[in-house]
Amino acid sequence: MVSFIQIQTFLEVAKTESFTKASKLLMVPRSTVSARIQALEESLNVALLTRTTRKVSLTHEGQRYYDRCFEAMDTLKSIEEEFQDKEVLKGLIRLTVPIDLPKEYLASLLCEFNALHPDVVFDVIVTDNTLDMVSENIDLAFRGKNPGSDSLVARKISAGEMVFVTSPDIAAKSKARSLSDVLKVNPLLDPTGLAKELDFVSVEAFISTKNFELSKCLAIKGEGIALLPKTVCEMSLNSGELVPFEFEWELPELSLYLVRPAKKHLPRRVRAFVDFLVNYDKDNKL
Repeated sequence: MVSFIQIQTFLEVAKTESFTKASKLLMVPRSTVSARIQALEESLNVALLTRTTRKVSLTHEGQRYYDRCFEAMDTLKSIEEEFQDKEVLKGLIRLTVPIDLPKEYLASLLCEFNALHPDVVFDVIVTDNTLDMVSENIDLAFRGKNPGSDSLVARKISAGEMVFVTSPDIAAKSKARSLSDVLKVNPLLDPTGLAKELDFVSVEAFISTKNFELSKCLAIKGEGIALLPKTVCEMSLNSGELVPFEFEWELPELSLYLVRPAKKHLPRRVRAFVDFLVNYDKDNKL
C-alpha cells in the first residue's frame, strides 16, 4: 500500500530533480529516499522517474502522478489551515524580485507587513532569471512586461511612468529638435525594449543592456538618451544630472505583476501578503 511519506518523498525528488537534494530537504539519508521511491514504484507497478548520472526526470506516468499528488497535497494543506489558529500568521514566504526593482520600495513594504505579522519571515531572491516557481518552491514573484506562462497566475499591482532622459549637454544641443532627429546622432538606451516596440530607431550604442541602473549611468555620462521608469531616475532628475526629453506622445506605462503558480495552494500568510500588496500599491506607486 502507498504511504503518505512515500508520496511526500516522490514530490520532493520530482521538484528538485535530485535524490541528494531531496534527502537534504527531508533530512533523511539518500538511501532512504531511494528505498521509498522504489517501494512506491513497486506498489503502483509503474516507473515514475528516469534516472541518469546527472539528473532525475519524470516519466510520462510520473508527470501525471505528480500533478494529481500535488493537487491532493494542496487540498490537505487547505484543510489543515481551516483548523489552525486564524489569528496568527506565521511561516516562510519565498519571493523573487528583479534586480532593478527599487529596493527602498521593497524594503518599505516588507517592513510594514512584518510590523503587522511579525511571525512571517521572507526569503527574497533578487534575480532577473525566470525561475521555475514550482521546482524552486517559490510562493510569489514580482515580474515586469512578461509575467509568465499559462501555468502561472499574474496580477497587475502597479504601473510606472516611463520617461526619456538624457544629459544636460545633449539636451542643450537638441533644443527645438524632434526626438527622431536627435536619435539619428545619439544612441537610444532601451533596457525594457519598449522603444523598440514603438519603432524608434537610433544610431547603435557601444553597449547593450537590460539593466536600468547602468542605462541611467550611461545617460548621465552623455552616452545617449534612455527610456526609463521615472522612479529609477527621479533623484537624478531632481539633482539636474539628467533632464527629461520632451516627447509629444503619451508613453505606455511599465507594468509590475505579482505572479504565483496556478496549481499551488496559497497558504494564509501568502494570501494575506498578496492582499497587503494590492492595497499598498494604491498609495505607494512605483
